Amino acid sequence: VPPDTTHPGDAGYALYAEAVWRAFALAVAEKRVCRAPDRILHADTYMSVSRTRLSRLAPLPSGWLVGQPHRNAVAHDFVMSRWLDDVTIATEGAGPLLLTIRGRNVLLFGEGTPLSGKYEVRIDDGGPKTYDAGAKDGNIRYFQMIAQGLDEERDHVIEIRPLLSTDQQLRIESICVAGAPATVSLLR
Repeated sequence: VPPDTTHPGDAGYALYAEAVWRAFALAVAEKRVCRAPDRILHADTYMSVSRTRLSRLAPLPSGWLVGQPHRNAVAHDFVMSRWLDDVTIATEGAGPLLLTIRGRNVLLFGEGTPLSGKYEVRIDDGGPKTYDAGAKDGNIRYFQMIAQGLDEERDHVIEIRPLLSTDQQLRIESICVAGAPATVSLLR
């Protein structure tokens, strides 16, 4: 049992491999045939998805600019320059980002840093909800589910308002939408 409570280490992976191989060999010996279920088991929300990079939406509000993700992080898996080509950065005094989306679930994906701050999200005429993108121990991937169960049949307005103090940033790469038609556009 390694000190890392997430990954099983070589001995743990060997146990996984042994269990998988034993199940595979039994299935082959019994001549089992795989088949897909007759119908989907759960809602088809994630059959239609969109990951829209904010840098591709223009023009961005004042105080938002496109920059590069960091090349260092608290762990190798969290080095965001491995996962992101760019990141859209809001700084102190940045105006709100207004988006129109169609879909059921909405997630923000980006980068959390020790300099990342808070932001507020409003969906349609709903009240604000505040999130904190800060990562006090170092650079890390950031994701936040901001909506679930929206009506896919109509447009929704999402307002992202940075609540940043001096030297803070909000670093978002993309807005991810699931549920047909899964569209994102900048509200002009």
